[in-house]
Amino acid sequence: MALRVTTTTDTLEAEGKLIDAIKALPGTDMTTETVSSFYWWDGGVQHDDERRISFGSERLLDDILAEVGKAHNYDVPMIVADGSDAASLYWKGMLSVGSADGAAALADRLVAGRLVACAQVASDGSVALKTTAKAKPAVDRMVGQPVAWVPIEGNRPYLDWLDEETRAAAGSEESCA
Repeated sequence: MALRVTTTTDTLEAEGKLIDAIKALPGTDMTTETVSSFYWWDGGVQHDDERRISFGSERLLDDILAEVGKAHNYDVPMIVADGSDAASLYWKGMLSVGSADGAAALADRLVAGRLVACAQVASDGSVALKTTAKAKPAVDRMVGQPVAWVPIEGNRPYLDWLDEETRAAAGSEESCA
């Protein structure tokens, strides 16, 4: 079964290197788009434009992580794949807010509340959230509309970052991992 994998980067040069690495993986189809990524850094919510690259591959996730990771320019890149394990500790949520401004305001609130580690807003008002199982119920309460949740798996440093960034909101000093 093909994996659906997503990563992001911040420059066209870095995007080109990632695309070259992805094209070297057999059986890939790829989409790219600009998103505004919201995340917590230096004591506050930050947001930057990024290029989101999504692709399908028949390769094993470990192979994908190795190849894409070698080409990535981030110290802790997001390289996540949609999973199927309902008991997953890590989740991606998708929803549509209807406007980019409304989506950005929601992304800012979710990151400020430490309910999500990352929220990516697309120009059509759709939002992709990355969080943990322990924080998901609080996200659902704050969002107030249905969120399409998909379990994710990915590179360990990114999953550890998700855990760390949402720990306080999850109501636990224990690690989710």
